[in-house]
Amino acid sequence: MIDTGVLFIAGTGTAAWAAAGWQGVRQWQAERGHRVAGIVIGVSAAARGGASSTVTFVDDEGVPRRVETNFRASIGQEVRLGFPAGRPQHARRIGGIAPWGFTIMGTVVGGVFVATATCVLTGTVPPFLTGR
Repeated sequence: MIDTGVLFIAGTGTAAWAAAGWQGVRQWQAERGHRVAGIVIGVSAAARGGASSTVTFVDDEGVPRRVETNFRASIGQEVRLGFPAGRPQHARRIGGIAPWGFTIMGTVVGGVFVATATCVLTGTVPPFLTGR
C-alpha cells in the first residue's frame, strides 16, 4: 500500500510543475505579444516583505490602462510590458530573467518533490546523498 504522505509529496511536486507551467505560458505569451512602455505610478509593500508596482500604459487602441505587477520599482521608472494580442489587461513585465523566477523555482521545487517521492516509493537513495 502506498503511504498517503508519499502521495501528498508527489501531488505537491506535480502541482508545483503545473503552476510553473501555467506561469511560464503566460510569461511566454507576454514576451511574444505586443510590447509597450509603461510608467510606474505607485509602489506598495506587502506585510510579508513582498512588493508590487502599479504601472500605467497606453494600449494599441490608445486606451490608458493600469496593471499591478509583482516587482518593486521606483515611481516614475519606465518598464517594458508585453501582452497577448487583444488582451492588454494581461500585461506583464518582460525582459531579463526576473519575470521567469517563479517558473524556474516552481520547476526545481516540483522536481525535488517528485524525486523524493520516487526515491521513497522505490526504496532507493540518490547517489549524491550517499557520497559515492
